[in-house]
Amino acid sequence: MDWPTALHPSLTASDKALFKCGQDSPHQSRLLRSNIPKKEYVSQRLGEDWSEWFETSVFKSPPGSVKPESGFHILLSARVYPVQTDPEEIPARLNYLPISSKNWQEITNAFPFHNAICSSIGLERCYSTYLVKEVKPEPLEMYTAVMNSLWPRNVAISSTHFQTAKFTAAIIYGCNQEQMVRVENLLHDSPEVWEHPLLMVRIFAELQRDRLTDLAQEIIESSQDLIIDLNIRRISEDQTLTWESSVRLGEHRLKGKQLEEEIRTTKEELKKMIEAINHRKKKDGGEPDLKKTEDGGEPDLKKTEGGEEPDFAVSTRRFVNRFEEICCDMDSLMAKCRISYEEVTFTREIFIAEQARREAVEARKTGSVSTVIAFVAMLYLPMTSVATVFAMPVFNFGNRWVDARWNPTSGQSSSSDGGGSGGSDNPVFSGYFWTYLAATIFLTLITILGWSWYTKEPAKPAASGGIAATARNENSGGWGASDYPGSTDSGGEMMAGANGSVGSKIPLLQQYFYRLWPAGRKWSWNPWSWFGTRRVDRDISKA
Repeated sequence: MDWPTALHPSLTASDKALFKCGQDSPHQSRLLRSNIPKKEYVSQRLGEDWSEWFETSVFKSPPGSVKPESGFHILLSARVYPVQTDPEEIPARLNYLPISSKNWQEITNAFPFHNAICSSIGLERCYSTYLVKEVKPEPLEMYTAVMNSLWPRNVAISSTHFQTAKFTAAIIYGCNQEQMVRVENLLHDSPEVWEHPLLMVRIFAELQRDRLTDLAQEIIESSQDLIIDLNIRRISEDQTLTWESSVRLGEHRLKGKQLEEEIRTTKEELKKMIEAINHRKKKDGGEPDLKKTEDGGEPDLKKTEGGEEPDFAVSTRRFVNRFEEICCDMDSLMAKCRISYEEVTFTREIFIAEQARREAVEARKTGSVSTVIAFVAMLYLPMTSVATVFAMPVFNFGNRWVDARWNPTSGQSSSSDGGGSGGSDNPVFSGYFWTYLAATIFLTLITILGWSWYTKEPAKPAASGGIAATARNENSGGWGASDYPGSTDSGGEMMAGANGSVGSKIPLLQQYFYRLWPAGRKWSWNPWSWFGTRRVDRDISKA
């Protein structure tokens, strides 16, 4: 809630021009007028002829005079029809009025509304102003409030309360039929506050509370739909998060946070209004602080000569208590929005975790199959390689053909068969197959040993240095820092690199070379170390 310091806060000619007036709609505007003596109000729809309203004493009173009657005149202006687009529609702004320019000019000339409505009517946040204007013949209390235009069912209020006449003139912009009925019910249930300056503040607070409650309920229902959809996808076989679902999740989480911020802003506006009411009562020297006492009792109020509480003070206290109740409702709505946001976020994280788990299982299965395929290909690779080499033109085994026992054959044709057909003495199975088989087996073993050595898990680094580390190193068939040329041996400690692997500062190919052909000081080759046998030719006590 802002406290403007403008010297002339009333609507000027340029301010009035910001409102886009059209034609008088017979079904979109409604007037509420009070009748204080009868404790009733009149609700009438304003058709094309507004002369009956303009003939009342409120409009006939001369400028600069006190308004002749108490109570209220509230004009409920509905929102004009939205702009139709394909496939959606764009709602009209609140400054588009279903009122003719002539009638709008009559209304603004009779009632001095605050010009803050012009700059705040399109804001995407809750906004309100309150100003007490000390002018003659009577002080004016000017109140302006606007709801966030980001959400549907937003309205704006311009009201002016004449303190001497106890008369309130107000316009509510953008009302729908449900909100009009709500305003009538509020006025019908509280006739004792019709002359109170906080009447329109209460109406705006109630409309905002109803609107935020419905929006929060929509967010909660939407979150439940999203959670059900995610749970169904999580347990289904085709567990995928589509782009549409991701967009819905993002939009829902954003709306939840924005609505929570809107509720928090509304609560702060009400708290500022409560503080302003209490401050003004103290300043005017009237009733003391209207908040409850420390022991939870009712506040002390000034008594009249008959010992009764003033009606104005009682009504003010009721307004303050109601505003505090609405603040508590705002806390509850914020908690619901926060819970809905966290619930959707948690369900989404569970869905993603389950999807990642399934992908990991599938990847592990695929990796196992790939390992089998790679192992089979590794077995067949030496066979095909040797077969390719033997099939090269550089080898002509027919010039010296041998049988399975490696005996050379003449290679001449014979006609010993009964059919008399020609044939060859060369056997079908040649002894060169054994050469091929030996070469294939040797290369296959070399390939398997090399693959197993390269893919084995690296040795864990020693927990501590000294003799124990060196002994563990020798038991595992490893090597120390001094096993490499140019390295330094510090207490026999194993040299570990940044990644914790032994000898990681030495290139991999160089490690393999020194593994096969060890050299260096204080190290002698022991073939039994390859089989995990302890080397005895090294004095580890001198390490």
